[in-house]
Amino acid sequence: VKLVNGCLLGWALLIFLPRWKHTPTISLYVSAFYAALYSLLLPSSIFGSLPPGSSFTSLQGIVTLFSSKKAVLAGWVHYVSFDLLVARFILLDSQAAGIPHLLIVWILPLTLLLGPAGLTCYLLLKPLVSASKDRKQR
Repeated sequence: VKLVNGCLLGWALLIFLPRWKHTPTISLYVSAFYAALYSLLLPSSIFGSLPPGSSFTSLQGIVTLFSSKKAVLAGWVHYVSFDLLVARFILLDSQAAGIPHLLIVWILPLTLLLGPAGLTCYLLLKPLVSASKDRKQR
C-alpha cells in the first residue's frame, strides 16, 4: 500500500514550492490519479462481498463495512485524493486573496491529517486576514 504514499509529492509541492508554475497542475493530477484509483477499487471493495451488516445508513454499518481491508483501502484512497484537492484549493485561493504563504502553510499539514479541520481553519483565517489588510489600507 506504499502506492498511497505517492500523494506526498503533491503535498510537498503545495508546502515547499507553492509558487512554482507546475505546482497547481501536478497536485491536481496527483489527486486525479488517486480519484481514478478509488474508482477502480470501489466496485470490489464496496459492491463486492461485504461483511454482513455493512451499510452507509448507520454508524454501526460503517464500522462493519470498514472491518474489510478492501473497504479501508478504498476509504484511505478517497481521503488521500480529496484532502489533497482541498489543500490545493486552499493554496490557490489564498494566493488569489493575497494571503502570505507563511500564514497558511500550517493549515496544509492540518488538512493532510484532519481534512475538514484544515479547511475550517482556512475559512476562519481568510476573513481575518482580509479584514486586517483592509484596516492597513485605510
